[in-house]
Amino acid sequence: MQKLQSVRRSSLLGLVCLVALASITISSSCDCNSGTTSRGSELRVTPTTVIFPITPIGQTAKQTVELSNKLVLPVEITKLSFSKATHSAFSILTKVSFPLILQEGEKKVIELSYKPEEDEGASGELIIESNARNSGPDGLIRIKLRSVSNFPSPKISCAPVLAFDATPIGQK
Repeated sequence: MQKLQSVRRSSLLGLVCLVALASITISSSCDCNSGTTSRGSELRVTPTTVIFPITPIGQTAKQTVELSNKLVLPVEITKLSFSKATHSAFSILTKVSFPLILQEGEKKVIELSYKPEEDEGASGELIIESNARNSGPDGLIRIKLRSVSNFPSPKISCAPVLAFDATPIGQK
């Protein structure tokens, strides 16, 4: 009888420990290395690379990026910007108030534009700063931007014409 009670107690104790351990793992909200709240939300970005088509100089091409939250916890987006190396022909058309909070299942479409001022391709990165767990260690998600190069305008030049005197064949 005592042996059975001892087995029940150890089983019960093991079950309590397992439940406690599972709840710590599931509801963990501490980043023990930094002391900050961990990222429990996930921001999905579609597409992850935005390619703008061939666009004549002075005209504008537009593309969209969809931001969505597929998890229960809200995603807080605190900033949209471009990397320093991003070409100046890119811009964000959508007006966004920060912080932008996306609840479970919510989406936000961001419209981008590309307006070339020269016949070269352009590239850069759209940077999304958020609390999403799939952000990099710096809290950033980077979306590649690039344009298909415009074909350079042909440059036609005329070389000087060479003129020869009439010389019969076989004579020097």
